[in-house]
Amino acid sequence: MAHSTLHLSVLDQNSPRVYVQVLHIFPFSATAQREDAALALENGLQATLAKFPFLTGTVGPADPETGKLLLTYPTAVPNVRTTRLFASSKILASEAFPYTYEHLKSEGMPQSAFTREIFCPRVLVGHPGGPEYAEGVLECKRAVPALAVEAPFISGGLVLSMYFHHSVCDGSGNNEFGRRFAASVYSQQPGRSPSNDSLHTLIYH
Repeated sequence: MAHSTLHLSVLDQNSPRVYVQVLHIFPFSATAQREDAALALENGLQATLAKFPFLTGTVGPADPETGKLLLTYPTAVPNVRTTRLFASSKILASEAFPYTYEHLKSEGMPQSAFTREIFCPRVLVGHPGGPEYAEGVLECKRAVPALAVEAPFISGGLVLSMYFHHSVCDGSGNNEFGRRFAASVYSQQPGRSPSNDSLHTLIYH
């Protein structure tokens, strides 16, 4: 497969070499539609990455002489499930995660409930190019994904977990990606226009 490269600016090179972790948490009680919702998210992500193909690529390793990073990505956008850039899962209530969506909501969505062991995208867990759960500074000795997305369904809800490599995507980039992603998912349903950019339209109501 042919690949392209993306020049990372001086600002990009000097960004903290970490993953920016973004969790969007939604109510979702329609368990019979879980597979449909996961497919809509998968297809929406596929469509969004057609607009941002560089996010399907990898960052690094750093040049041994200059320390600079390079982003390399396939010229044809790959399948997000095959490449594990997207995955969905079902989180059963357990000692490690004894919560329902309503419980989390009543507690103000405590950050301590959303542990890395459960909500880090599986493709990043134990990846040889980074920390075990993608938290902390990346050594950049090996290439790592620019983006990973996972959709764990919890009791009564859905947590959309998105990890962005900070050298590739900053806060404004996260917002733009989320807006496009939401519109792409929203438009998966017949008769709906992709113009609605609210993140809340990611979920079937």
